[in-house]
Amino acid sequence: MKSPFKAGPDPVAGRPRRLLDDSRDMTVGLREQVDRLERAVVSRTAVDQATGVVMALEGLRPEQALGILKEVSRTADVRLRTVAEQVLAAVQGTSLPEETGRALLTARARATAG
Repeated sequence: MKSPFKAGPDPVAGRPRRLLDDSRDMTVGLREQVDRLERAVVSRTAVDQATGVVMALEGLRPEQALGILKEVSRTADVRLRTVAEQVLAAVQGTSLPEETGRALLTARARATAG
């Protein structure tokens, strides 16, 4: 008796290899996303801590302190995370870079003037 199925290319052939390749691509993409998220959490932690330092030293509300850090970042042309790390280091005794220090004084004066 003749088979009712036609002989031809196997529709499943090659599928496991494609699935494996797709899985590897997805894994690499997920690892990259996790790395980005971890860096964002570390960055956010530094910014939050520096905001707390500015709040405590200047008696400001959180949004005012964060505003100062953002202004320093723009003025000194330095990433917000870097400004935050510099502020945290300064609390531990390291000198602020000159440009960041000047920008911080200016931003502080502006925030506390009104």
